[in-house]
Amino acid sequence: MADNHSDASPLDAPGPAVPAEHLIAVLRAEGDRIAATSPGALALPVPTISGWTVENVVRHTAKVHSWVLAALRLPASAPMPDPSAMPVMPRGEACIEAYRDAVTQLADDLARRDPDQPTTTFLGPRAVAWWARRQAHEATIHRFDIAYALNAAGGGSPDDADPVAAADGIDEWCQVMIPRAIAKGSTVCADLDGRSVHIHGTDTDRAEWMIRFADGQAAATYEHAKGDVALRGRAQDLLLALWRRDSLDKLAIHGDRAAAEILTAGIRV
Repeated sequence: MADNHSDASPLDAPGPAVPAEHLIAVLRAEGDRIAATSPGALALPVPTISGWTVENVVRHTAKVHSWVLAALRLPASAPMPDPSAMPVMPRGEACIEAYRDAVTQLADDLARRDPDQPTTTFLGPRAVAWWARRQAHEATIHRFDIAYALNAAGGGSPDDADPVAAADGIDEWCQVMIPRAIAKGSTVCADLDGRSVHIHGTDTDRAEWMIRFADGQAAATYEHAKGDVALRGRAQDLLLALWRRDSLDKLAIHGDRAAAEILTAGIRV
């Protein structure tokens, strides 16, 4: 994490604290893992997304990457492309190559651009680095979806995520996903009014956040402080729990566990 967190919340920053080049490298690495999916695994059910198969995950993630690539080629003031107007991703084995093409084109395009260049996003104009962050974490989460499907079918345990990027994923979850969920109607502020959650990553520097809920708002700051509940663990395990891809039981939880359960259940985007 960047060294400018001592006095200000990461929520005050316009984009990721991790350099864009690092996030693009993570996007490529996680994309390679998704693109290595065996055709024989496409029909496997995904335990982390009810009703989905591995093929659904591959096709969805390819479409998201293609949607973002189309957005990067628009003026920063333009609206996001209509997702329903994007080309339909091929089905069956061909979806794997379509994914490989999509993630390669996106990563190459991001790498060619100035990370501070304005671009359109679903939150209005942001820097290109904002999309590098969002797509690195998109690929990471969905790679774990596939890995858990393979594991449930008798495969090995998933490869670990990059810990620095995983911590940035938590930061993004606080910075982008909590406000977005609230804007879309989440009742988490009312459900947690007057309570606070402390998140502490143990395997990388500067990975602590305090989220306070009061007066219908959520305020997240980077700090070491005592909350009503503290979630402590590896950045990867925290990130996957916050995105409801893994159990809170993998974390050390101190205090009001119900508050942690309300938080993770209430942030859906």
